Amino acid sequence: MLRITRSLAFLIIAGTIAPIVANAAPMSTLPKVQAGASQSRKLSVKFVLVNRSQSSRTVTIEGQAYTLTPHQSVSITASQGAQAIGTGEAYGESGKLLFTVDKMLKGTTVALN
Repeated sequence: MLRITRSLAFLIIAGTIAPIVANAAPMSTLPKVQAGASQSRKLSVKFVLVNRSQSSRTVTIEGQAYTLTPHQSVSITASQGAQAIGTGEAYGESGKLLFTVDKMLKGTTVALN
């Protein structure tokens, strides 16, 4: 009798675990986790930069220099956290931090006065 009870208990436990194991994801589809690896992917933000002044302005974003003539606009895509630095005579030769690209800028117009 004890032997039948053990066999029955084993079958019940195996019966409850089998569907869980059968529905488990195969190892090839699980995400690869590497120790010490961080996600450095930054989101891109697209915005419009407009020069509303009467003189040309030069703005550098992520190493790309944009020279805007008076009343010119340009569409820019930059990664979140990039700094926009104004250079030239209007901002001093060393440059001036104008703004930092943020997700709040997405789809907006930034005006330079």
